[in-house]
Amino acid sequence: MGNDVTVKIDIRKPAGKLGFGIPLILTIGKADEYKECFDMADIVDAGYKDTTDTYKAAALMLAQTDKPSSIAIVGAESADTAAEVLMANADKGWRRLVVAGAEAAALSSVIAYINTTDDKMLFVTVNDTAGLAALGVNDRTVGFVHSNPLAAAALAGEASGLNPGGFTYKNLILTGIEPMDFNEAELKAIHDANGLTFITKAGDNVTSEGKAMSGEYIDIIDCKDWIISQIIYRTQKLLNTMPKVPYDNSGIAMLENVCLTVLKEAANMGMVAYDTETGSYLYSTDYALREEQSGADRVERRYVGGKFSFELAGAVHTVVVNGEISI
Repeated sequence: MGNDVTVKIDIRKPAGKLGFGIPLILTIGKADEYKECFDMADIVDAGYKDTTDTYKAAALMLAQTDKPSSIAIVGAESADTAAEVLMANADKGWRRLVVAGAEAAALSSVIAYINTTDDKMLFVTVNDTAGLAALGVNDRTVGFVHSNPLAAAALAGEASGLNPGGFTYKNLILTGIEPMDFNEAELKAIHDANGLTFITKAGDNVTSEGKAMSGEYIDIIDCKDWIISQIIYRTQKLLNTMPKVPYDNSGIAMLENVCLTVLKEAANMGMVAYDTETGSYLYSTDYALREEQSGADRVERRYVGGKFSFELAGAVHTVVVNGEISI
């Protein structure tokens, strides 16, 4: 035709979402450097064929409705070196960890390491309540009972694309895994052991509960971690970008404003309870003035007078409705 104009049309795919940290897939049995991947082609380019657990876990993460904007992969030669690999890459911005290529029983060192962190969580798939017991009692491990050994990757992927405070881990609709068929007694045993599974409710396939192995709700842990990490990060940014933060009441006010900004954002994200009577969110800060600090702390340029508090909004997980019929 000899035209000077060419038109190309691509099918537009929905972009992933940036939540609180990206998910990480740790592959046991293959030493591999940390790499961030944006689609399945990146996984293949990293040397993982569609027959590998790493590929399958990544596919589950990216198949979710609220998929993350990216996922990360890293490899360790064995379960014995896995904790060292994670430690070496702790500052790379990942949060939810899924392990490929190893049984849950081989993850003791990984669990022990994750429990020492203040911003990481491990999502593990086990076969039954006995597998849950082997995970121990801690805030930073989530036990997912399912016949698919990579089912926890679906939950980690969906959660990583959502903002903390805006969702609870119970009743999340997941894609790519089949619902389990447990009777009431079996389901109760899983929940009593602080695990969760995947079942059908009202025609939807959803997660059955939302607790970590300690019994604490996972969304509460997310909220706590987000608020703490943001106060640390933004306070450090203030110290980095100001020529100096003076040790007087004006400087202390700068520090307090950072904390207030984080709490306001947390409230807007759904983390903080709202008081309808006062028309305000239930959070506060109390940064003591310069004259209230000790002489020794002022000499050492150490401020220790900052405090904050807030009431979590929480979430409704069960509902009881009482009715009455008149004749």
